[in-house]
Amino acid sequence: MIIGNNEAPKPEVLSLKAITVQCSLSKMELDAMAPSATDNCSESVTVKNNVIAFPITASTTATCTYTDGVGNKAIQKQEVIIDDNTALVLDNDLSAIRKQCSLSKVELDAMDAPTASDKCEGHTRGTYNFSAFPITSDTTIVWTHDNGEGNMSTQIQQVIIKDTIAPVLDNIDLSGITVESSLARSDETAPTATDNCNGQITADTDITFPITSTTTITWTYTDAAGNTSEQNQQVTITTAPLGVIDNVVETVIFPNPVGRYVEVQFSVVGTFQILSLIGKSLLEGDTNTSTDISSLQIGIYPVQLPDGRLLKFIKE
Repeated sequence: MIIGNNEAPKPEVLSLKAITVQCSLSKMELDAMAPSATDNCSESVTVKNNVIAFPITASTTATCTYTDGVGNKAIQKQEVIIDDNTALVLDNDLSAIRKQCSLSKVELDAMDAPTASDKCEGHTRGTYNFSAFPITSDTTIVWTHDNGEGNMSTQIQQVIIKDTIAPVLDNIDLSGITVESSLARSDETAPTATDNCNGQITADTDITFPITSTTTITWTYTDAAGNTSEQNQQVTITTAPLGVIDNVVETVIFPNPVGRYVEVQFSVVGTFQILSLIGKSLLEGDTNTSTDISSLQIGIYPVQLPDGRLLKFIKE
């Protein structure tokens, strides 16, 4: 009579449930969850799996082998599922990005991107899909944090564009202006300033031209955001003629004051020049002939005679 054990161990659970973990499964963790089996003869049944590479970081199927004391074996399959399903946690609230004029892509890329924490992958850096650069007005940027496993979180960051810097004067000290009788707007060149966002800005003033008495012009520089700078310029109006011969016996300006036409009656025929108060030639005409001066603004104008002497007339 031959007595022998040729019956394989019987697993205590007919079908092994899948092992589901978030990030990875170590050998110690897998061994702690090892299934068991019973044998008809032997109380000692060993169980081993075929997994070699630990930790397990991707879903796989483990093969469990039960062996009794005389070498009879039974096999069971068990799924190991690695499933990272925990959303990323934002590391920080985002402060607004504040810029004076604009924000370029290069500037944004140079800033530290926000981060989020992933249970399995550690820290991840956010990315954005904004494309309308440069940013010149208030807007929001959406940052996306993605762990590559399908878990994503989003984060919003404000961009605030606000110009708070006033224009800077190009010429800190404006020279005073001294003229006889009056100063027309066309005789004065407005000063300039440079703005951080708008470049060169020409000043404006609310003073009324022509200026006929000594005063101070307040020049105002205003950029597109409404920031202003101011600058003063002294204007001195003299009553004494500056090298002007008012009365020459043989020369008459008629009429004086003048409307549209003026005639310079001179002892000889020649060409005369009508000047601005700063000496710029505005018109010319022939002596003893009516000249149309309708293009001139109201004001006082010197007349340079053919012999170089000066007279003046008033345009009404």
